[in-house]
Amino acid sequence: MWSRLLHRRAVWLACVLALVSLQFARQFTAALQETQVFDEGLHLSAGYTILLTGDYRLNPEHPPLGRVLNALPLLFLKPDPKLDSQGWKEADAIAVGRDLLYHQQTLKPEQILLPARLVTIALTLVLALTMAFWMRARYGPPAALLAVFLVTLDPNLSAHGHYVTTDFIATLTCFLAVLAFDRMQRRGHPLDILWAGLALGAALVSKFSAVFLLPVFAVLWLLHRTPWRTTLLQLAGLILVSGLVVAVSYGPETLRSRHAPRLNDVVKKDTAIGYALRVGGRYLHLPAHPFFLGLNEMALHQKAGHPSYMLGMVRLHGTWSYFPFVFLVKTPLGALLLCLLALPLLRRFSRDLLVLAVPLGIYWVLCLTSGINIGVRHLLPVFPFTYALVAVLIARHSVQVYRKAAPALVGVACLVLVGESAYIAPHDIAFFNPAVGGPANGPKLLLDSNLDWGQDLGNLRRWLDARGRNDVCLAYFGSADEKYFRFQGWAIPANMHLRAGERPPCHLAAISVTLLEGVYHERAWYAWLRARQPLARIGWSIYVYDTTDVSEGRIPKESF
Repeated sequence: MWSRLLHRRAVWLACVLALVSLQFARQFTAALQETQVFDEGLHLSAGYTILLTGDYRLNPEHPPLGRVLNALPLLFLKPDPKLDSQGWKEADAIAVGRDLLYHQQTLKPEQILLPARLVTIALTLVLALTMAFWMRARYGPPAALLAVFLVTLDPNLSAHGHYVTTDFIATLTCFLAVLAFDRMQRRGHPLDILWAGLALGAALVSKFSAVFLLPVFAVLWLLHRTPWRTTLLQLAGLILVSGLVVAVSYGPETLRSRHAPRLNDVVKKDTAIGYALRVGGRYLHLPAHPFFLGLNEMALHQKAGHPSYMLGMVRLHGTWSYFPFVFLVKTPLGALLLCLLALPLLRRFSRDLLVLAVPLGIYWVLCLTSGINIGVRHLLPVFPFTYALVAVLIARHSVQVYRKAAPALVGVACLVLVGESAYIAPHDIAFFNPAVGGPANGPKLLLDSNLDWGQDLGNLRRWLDARGRNDVCLAYFGSADEKYFRFQGWAIPANMHLRAGERPPCHLAAISVTLLEGVYHERAWYAWLRARQPLARIGWSIYVYDTTDVSEGRIPKESF
């Protein structure tokens, strides 16, 4: 009965629109409540100054498309970009971002940040609707609706789908590029080559990790067994159109790069990407365009690694187990149950699923070899492909394998997902599934942008105001302006300072859990707080402790 009902277009469309509307409501609520996360100021300032000046000096490790789109509403608000500040002169994107948001005469930071966040929220709606209509045309209404259900209720996509960062737009454009490439292969019309080139170019100027699409397309060409003449024509079209998109996206920088040194004179052969750029630059006489330089910076960052936290341990370089672990603990339990149900169905895998399986597999290889392990946000591109693949397998084959139990099994998994998603909203960034203890246990598992990215400073201020308290010492992991939120600037003393006799000038201590666990400093600093029970957890990312006994000197310094 349900299958026949979902094949009615009006019923199916109503369900899709209800899911999309629900996702919009939760994201809008979160966007209103949350303080800027760590990277939003730098991305927004970079996009805004690009629009005003054509200067790409701020944080060139990221390409421009998403940043420019997020900054478009600022052209109507006209905040002062602070181009005379020391931060701009030193190309300090975090400082310029803080000036842009908090040092305006007539605009509050919320008035600037919310319109920029609405752009990203609109992109999540595009992803959900694209998923719905493409899946319906390709795999049928039930599979399409299940995929949209998973995409719209996943807290990870909702969380990073309302921030001003490059993570979600890369997820969307990579998905669109694969869909456009698939259409080009199946139809072979010249107009499809144009759309595929535009989509590929958009992905490449959304985030440099989109280069994984190049081996994806190569594998899909081989598996499709396209005639070599057709392949060469399509390849030429993709290179030409995507190259034009990249050149136009960088605007004045593309023109200025004509006078830049040759690429092979600037890039070193320290990484595989650097080697490819050096060789390509030599034989093609390429200039040191900022796109190539940014791609090289990304590769160098991958090689150097980045401090990461997992299961109480801090590593300076990536480990292959990080992203599989992230997927297992950050993916909703209901979605994982559906993935488990789909595993036996892989025996019935068909060629039309290669368009989902190939990018999924290659991106996982990229993640397993990544040197930057800082959050589920770098894993986001796997979710649309995973959910689409799972939805198709379950819609097509679950009844044949699980027989009469299929509806009950799928229904229970979906209900579990609904419950998980409802429980965490609107604090989606802090989601951990119930099997690992939920967000309360999150600090023992993962930190940084998996849980604590500076988003709850405003929520902390509202919590304090509701209780008439301001006697708080603060250790905040984020880039928001603490003075704007009326904090006194009192620091929480570390263990060694307490042993030296120092006492905090306040009765409350509020600390971001990333700092509490010592991800970017010595873990021993705040051991005295970890030994206590928090008075409150603000949005799961800031813990508040009653430290009256310490501030009044009722605990001897030898105790620390």
